[in-house]
Parts: sequence; structure tokens; C-alpha cells
Amino acid sequence: MRFKSILLTSYADFEYARRAIEARVCEYLLKPVDEDALAQIMKKLDSEIASSRQVEYVMEQAELEGGNLNLEYYMQLDRSENRFVSRAIGEIRERFAQKISIEGISEELGVSASYLSRKFKEVTGQTFLDFLHKYRVQQAVAMLNTRQYRISEISEATGFTDYKHFCAVFKKYTLKSPTKFLKGI
Repeated sequence: MRFKSILLTSYADFEYARRAIEARVCEYLLKPVDEDALAQIMKKLDSEIASSRQVEYVMEQAELEGGNLNLEYYMQLDRSENRFVSRAIGEIRERFAQKISIEGISEELGVSASYLSRKFKEVTGQTFLDFLHKYRVQQAVAMLNTRQYRISEISEATGFTDYKHFCAVFKKYTLKSPTKFLKGI
């Protein structure tokens, strides 16, 4: 489980806020505290933690059953590993729902696709496409857990243009079809 932090302070100095951002503080509240605002923040964080737990549970189950979805280390990748790989991972995070390719990203970064592909595999241990698919499946799992969308809508929203391909990729990493996942089978 992740730790979520709220900084409560009487200092309105920007330097304190900047340091809080560097420390990855979720919220920065000034005293005196508006109790309604604090209650809203607590509800939001509680919801985020619950959703995160569901996704972590699914990833753990998939790993126990032979799947592999845990990308958290790589999503937090420090630029010291390789700045191009870090940027490529950032692009996956931001644009996973769109048509995205290693060729397009490498062109934007001003490096060759073969170089980026080789470095991506070196740093993450996976191909770009494999990593992209895993990230899209993680997002699909989170959306399925809300039970607000149809599977076809989730397929489209996570960047899969073909429903059958989405189902095949989803099953590859979770060892369940999206329908069985929804039914809890």
C-alpha cells in the first residue's frame, strides 16, 4: 500500500510549497484548516487508495498465476537511468489512449528508433510494445473496477482500436478475459 501525505502548515512561503512538491506531498493545507476542504481531501485520498489497492491486488493475482503486470518501478524511473527511456515512459503514461509508437517517440526525441528500442529493453527488460500493452491493461483494470463502462468502451479508451486484440492482450497479462474479470471468475 502506498503512503499518502498531507502537509498542514502555517507557512505560506512558496519555498515550503516547492519543497513539499519535491517530497511528493499530495496536498498542502494552510492553517487555520477549512474542515470541509480537509474532509473532501480525505475522501479523495481514500478513494485513490482503495482504487490503488484493487489494481495492486489484480497485479499480485496475475503475478501469482504467472502473469506480469507490475510496472510501478519503471513508471517512477529516474532520469539517471536513461533520459530517453524516461521520456518514452512519460509519453506512454500521458498518451496511452492514443496511437503511439516507438518510431514516433524516437522522432520527437531526436534519436533513432533502434537506439531507443535497445535502451528501452536494457532499462526495463521489456520491449516498448510489451510495456505499452501492460500499461494499457493496468488502466483497463482500473476502469473495469469502476463498473461504469462497457468492455468495448474500455478497449477504445485504453488505446486498442480492435476489441478482439484488446481481449487477447488483456488475457495475456491477467490470465482472464475482461468478461471473466468483471464476473470475478
